[in-house]
Amino acid sequence: MRGLSDICHHWYMQRGYLCPWSPVFVGTGIAIYFALRFEPQSWHWLAVVLTAMGALIIHLWADERIKPLLAAIVLVGLGALAAGYRAHAVAD
Repeated sequence: MRGLSDICHHWYMQRGYLCPWSPVFVGTGIAIYFALRFEPQSWHWLAVVLTAMGALIIHLWADERIKPLLAAIVLVGLGALAAGYRAHAVAD
C-alpha cells in the first residue's frame, strides 16, 4: 500500500497542475477499449459506468490527497465509454 500512498502524495503536491493530464487519462480509456480482444457485453459497460460513478461519488467526500486518483479513474472510464459509443455509432 506504500506505493499507492506515494503516488497520491506526489499527485497531491502537483495540485493545480494536473488539468493538462485530463486528455491523457481520457486517451488511456480509449486505448484500453481498442486494445480489448473481445467486444464488451452490456454488463462490462455497466461495470465501467458503476466504477466511474462510484469514484465520482467518493470524490465528493474523499480526502484531498486521493481526489486526483479518483478523477483519473472517472476520466479513464469516460474515455472507454466514449470510444465504445463511437465505435457502435459508426458501425450502424
